[in-house]
Amino acid sequence: MTWITTAASKRRFGRERFEFAESWACWRDACDDLRRAYSSWKGCLTAERALAFANYRAALDREEHAARVYADSAERLHAASKGFAATAGTARQPGAV
Repeated sequence: MTWITTAASKRRFGRERFEFAESWACWRDACDDLRRAYSSWKGCLTAERALAFANYRAALDREEHAARVYADSAERLHAASKGFAATAGTARQPGAV
């Protein structure tokens, strides 16, 4: 493996780590929104119940989407880590292109 492949692997691994952390933060925000929406629905007046439930369902959908994005990011990070581990021990060879 050439040093170029190793550098590309490192860049990809770094990018995937950043995206993984970003997707985790978005998922946590969606979880917080979901908790607030549930609490609001649970404690609302009868006249507001339908609207509060609709808000809760929307928050649930957003959390589910964020969870899928987070899971996909975890899979990509895992795949990138395999590529990074395979090239981590590769040193640049003199005269290599």
